Amino acid sequence: MSNAVKSAARIIASSLAVCIMLTSCGGLFAPEEEPAHKIIVPQPDLYEVKNISAPEPTYEPDTATEPEPEPEPEPEQEQEQEPAYVKPEVDREKIASTVKNRLHTWGEFTESQLTVLESIKDILGGYKKRISVIAYPLDGENGFSYNSGDGFFSACTIKAAYVFSLCRYLERENYDLSTMLMYKEKHYHEGSGTIRYTAFGSRYTVAYLITQALSISDNVAYIMLLDYFGRDFHNEYMDELGCESLKTGGMWAPNATAEDFVVLWNELYDYFREGTEYSELYRSACTNSDYTYLAEGMTQWDYSHKSGHNYGSNPSYNDVILVWKERPYILAVFTASEGDESDRKVVEAVANLVNYALFK
Repeated sequence: MSNAVKSAARIIASSLAVCIMLTSCGGLFAPEEEPAHKIIVPQPDLYEVKNISAPEPTYEPDTATEPEPEPEPEPEQEQEQEPAYVKPEVDREKIASTVKNRLHTWGEFTESQLTVLESIKDILGGYKKRISVIAYPLDGENGFSYNSGDGFFSACTIKAAYVFSLCRYLERENYDLSTMLMYKEKHYHEGSGTIRYTAFGSRYTVAYLITQALSISDNVAYIMLLDYFGRDFHNEYMDELGCESLKTGGMWAPNATAEDFVVLWNELYDYFREGTEYSELYRSACTNSDYTYLAEGMTQWDYSHKSGHNYGSNPSYNDVILVWKERPYILAVFTASEGDESDRKVVEAVANLVNYALFK
């Protein structure tokens, strides 16, 4: 037997001996005894996992109703718009009296209105003094005139024309209405008003003077305005309106016509709509004010007016009103009288028929 084979046999025999010894002795490294305080962690219970198959999905029929279609939007209705404001214009040819001392009418009237017109005709025809009357609705549809173009001494009715021109002038110039003006001796004038009773050197605002001139026809207030501001702008504006008879070279207009005053108050109506500081001052001063001859006792409706009354060589008993009914109208009456009782009765009778029967 060769030496290599012998060596291999010896190695194998030694390995087998070692294995036998380890087996009989419990191994070279026997485990130590477990300590008494050792915590035993319990093992979780294991359950057999069954092969659970997912249930087949079921489908129920969709019973929900289809949503109703939304209604088609209705076409937008055009909102009714108020008709655009159209400035009223006076047709002079239509309102001009055609025959002296004869009632001139235009437009259509109901049977009851025609009866009222006959009564007015009888009153005017029986009056022996000079008189001019115009009843003019601002829409111009119907009305009447009587000696519309005759000239009369204006008396204080001219203050309505001058102060209107003045307000427009001051507005253009952006004039401060609170400016103070001094009452001087040269401004003194007898007649209507209260400023004449105050001391010379007293000071008043332009707004106050305008109010006094229109509301109680204060002569001194009017003269102070004439003195401080002049009258060029007034005469220019009267030319512009075609109201030649309302131009002044002094305090009054000697041959004012009812026709020109109707044109003037038609312009005032339009001016009041502007609602400016100046137009509101004017309107408040002349609305529902005293000394009216054409709206005496009127409480159902507002009215704006300016009257005039004079004695002596230039007698006059005049008034022009703008009545603020749903259908507004202008009534102008001029007389060459001192306004005695018989004159007042005629003027009052015509005014009542117009205010309470013709244009209800």
